[in-house]
Amino acid sequence: MTYLAFGTTVRQLGPGVLTIGSAPEAGWRVLGHGLEPRHAIVSQETGWGGRALIERGSPSAVIVVNGVEVSGGRATLEFDDIVRLGTAEFTYRRTGLGTAKGGAYLKDRRRNRVYLLTEHITIGRDPSSTIVMKDVDVSRTHAEIFKEADAFVLRPHGVSVVSLNGVRVSRNATLREGDDISIADSTFRFTTDLGSSAVSVEPRRDTDGRAVPRGLSAQTMFMGAVEARDFQERSIKKKLTRGLAVTLTIVAVAVSLFWLAFSARRPSAALRHRHPATAAATR
Repeated sequence: MTYLAFGTTVRQLGPGVLTIGSAPEAGWRVLGHGLEPRHAIVSQETGWGGRALIERGSPSAVIVVNGVEVSGGRATLEFDDIVRLGTAEFTYRRTGLGTAKGGAYLKDRRRNRVYLLTEHITIGRDPSSTIVMKDVDVSRTHAEIFKEADAFVLRPHGVSVVSLNGVRVSRNATLREGDDISIADSTFRFTTDLGSSAVSVEPRRDTDGRAVPRGLSAQTMFMGAVEARDFQERSIKKKLTRGLAVTLTIVAVAVSLFWLAFSARRPSAALRHRHPATAAATR
């Protein structure tokens, strides 16, 4: 896997393409840096090999790689290349961690995105939020996470609904390795080890020190294993959905053909039954 990093946000590349721009429909929306609505398109190079391809998303978009403007509209990225789109600088990385050590991260398990935690971040619908969420159930500023001494603390805003390992929290809650933060339909996993595949089975305790039932805290697997499992689940669901759609289509076509054949035969049968009676009447 390879990653593209911008500020505190890290996105995994592939499968498919990643569009970057200022429009709401962009795969990675970046505001306030002079980007075109659809500024760039990034994808892993065919056959991989550690490189990625970047190309203009619109004719007027300018892409600068390592201080040199890209000519011809597209370029190949190598690890640690610096890409400038507008005034925003992105780094092409081999891993989500880059060269940073001892950091803390939130992994968006629904969208497969990684966010580096700083001294203070906000989560909400406001475009100025560190993590922007478009869900209608999310407040403009829904929650915040800030560093306190050597720990990170989660704080919901007002009456915003925020759950920690399945239990709603209404006040400050100190985060621990493997905690799952649920907001609307998204789940963010807190971790300081992006490369770990360990399993956490220790019950999570809420802010009153009471143990959360093990069924709610659940065994949680980190990053590599989670990514593989989530990808496999999505692939299976797509295959099942596609197979069901094909089956339903075949059944619908078969029923239609049978009905057409049956309808065509009914008038012929009726004519055959009326023919003897007509002949008798003529005699």
